[in-house]
Amino acid sequence: LGDKRHGHGELLLPSGDIYKGQFVHDQLEGTGSRWYLQTMVDGKPRYDMYQGSWRRNLRNGKGRFEWHTGEVYDGDWVDD
Repeated sequence: LGDKRHGHGELLLPSGDIYKGQFVHDQLEGTGSRWYLQTMVDGKPRYDMYQGSWRRNLRNGKGRFEWHTGEVYDGDWVDD
């Protein structure tokens, strides 16, 4: 696999997003959680968060998305 991510791990993206979960051949694949940096309030980050299934770097399958505003979607995802 060389220098490609494979297995369980963590990734900090340049955008400030964070991913913790499974990788297959350097792609988000399997189960994992991703925090999407939305804003900073008083020096503290506010994230939206998805936890669930991934396929080829996309949300796909069962998952839960929680917005930093308190809204929640829990259900099915297809290539999002």
